[in-house]
Amino acid sequence: MKAAVYFGSRHIYSDMVSAYKSLLVNSDVDRIYLLVEDDDFPFELHRDVEIINISKRITEWFEPNGANWNSGWTYIGLIRGALAKVFPDLDKILSIDCDTIVDADVSELWDIPLDCYYVAGVREPSLSMYSHGLYINAGVTMWNLAKLREDGKDNAMIDDLNRNRRMFVSQDTLNTVCRGNILQIPAKYNASAYTEQTAEKKILHFAGGIPGNWRELEVVQKYRQIPLEDIRKESV
Repeated sequence: MKAAVYFGSRHIYSDMVSAYKSLLVNSDVDRIYLLVEDDDFPFELHRDVEIINISKRITEWFEPNGANWNSGWTYIGLIRGALAKVFPDLDKILSIDCDTIVDADVSELWDIPLDCYYVAGVREPSLSMYSHGLYINAGVTMWNLAKLREDGKDNAMIDDLNRNRRMFVSQDTLNTVCRGNILQIPAKYNASAYTEQTAEKKILHFAGGIPGNWRELEVVQKYRQIPLEDIRKESV
């Protein structure tokens, strides 16, 4: 199964809708999961989308007095480090941030050969220089959940997040714990102010460097306003 996951706290629920709509339109993803803080998501969902109230389960893995629980990010930011636990029956999943828009077909992402890698993503030049090695942006990442579990890296990431204060929380942790087994993919899959620059942009990531309100951009509104019943009509 081709699966993807978005996660976010209440104040960005509306962003999740436009983001996941864009992925449905521009990929052959089978199932999209939204990891949220409520049982009742306040927006209508597409039939291929499922919500999971992660607030009821997060303390299974993360300690409320842990190093990153009260960081500048909401505790929801921790959950990327536990994806292998949240989805024990999946071998692979695309993790994607809510401040993104998929604007071209990205179905090929699920075909990335990850046999020898824990995760694949787009390089951040500045942090790669600082860390003296490949450092990827976590905004769009393909995870080899099976290998993470097999090699115990699922537990290692959770332990790191509980014990070590991280500036970028799970992004720093994945780059630390998975170092040496991270696959760099083309920048077109995560075009942002932080990642390597590229003329071709399949996934737009509005993290940093966007003047004004990115939510009002035409490309965002195009997907926000598309009716759910108009998405994937042929599969009804």
